[in-house]
Amino acid sequence: MEEEVGPRGRKILRLSDDCTQYLVQWFPAKQPHYSTKYYSICQLDRAVAAYKSTNTGKELNVAHHSKETIYRFFGLCDWLIQTYDFRKCLFDDNPDEGALRDKRHEHFFYRIHVTFQESWMQQLAKLHDPAKQGAHFNLSLEYIIEYHDWEPDIKQELQNLKDEMNVLYLLIRDARNKLLSHNDYKTMHGPDKYLGEFEEGEDIKYFSSLKEFCEKVSQDVCDEPFLYDDMVQNDVDVFMSQFIGGKAGE
Repeated sequence: MEEEVGPRGRKILRLSDDCTQYLVQWFPAKQPHYSTKYYSICQLDRAVAAYKSTNTGKELNVAHHSKETIYRFFGLCDWLIQTYDFRKCLFDDNPDEGALRDKRHEHFFYRIHVTFQESWMQQLAKLHDPAKQGAHFNLSLEYIIEYHDWEPDIKQELQNLKDEMNVLYLLIRDARNKLLSHNDYKTMHGPDKYLGEFEEGEDIKYFSSLKEFCEKVSQDVCDEPFLYDDMVQNDVDVFMSQFIGGKAGE
């Protein structure tokens, strides 16, 4: 197998003829676009592992994640952390937050506040999607856990961390299902109530567990620490310094 750059700049693998023939059988016949020598790396994670196990005579029920898949998953987690941190640093933990409520600016910052609140909650909920829905796979926490041949102790640690994260997810799930992903008719016409409420500190626990989860995955699969953008607080501090000083926009 050789890595190449395919159409639209997507990273692909060119497969040997025997592997190609195997994959044509492995993928459902109703998906004829798979009957080619070109497959995305994410699509190949499970199929190539199955091909290797068949040719080595070793039974293997799950695949080994490629670094490409892990890095894509980390990209989702990194952006979730950034959007959560941005809203928290700019509003919740900002000692000068009152300045954002000035009559000249309050509507502007209110839009930013709501947009980022909805964004991080939606992103978080998607991480908890099932690994597979019908014929489609989701790059979610469950996928990372279930579709890799982890050592039993590592898999249990990851599952425990996911269980910890489920506490917050279950609290915001209705908000995701009824307001963020859909405009649920009964919810929109029903009595006013807050969806997605959670106890103070549950969000902090969640992101601590998420970072620990990513760290364990990164060390085991990539043999390196999990890195994410932790400069959000610095960016907010710089912005507020200029904003308070009347230099915003320079």
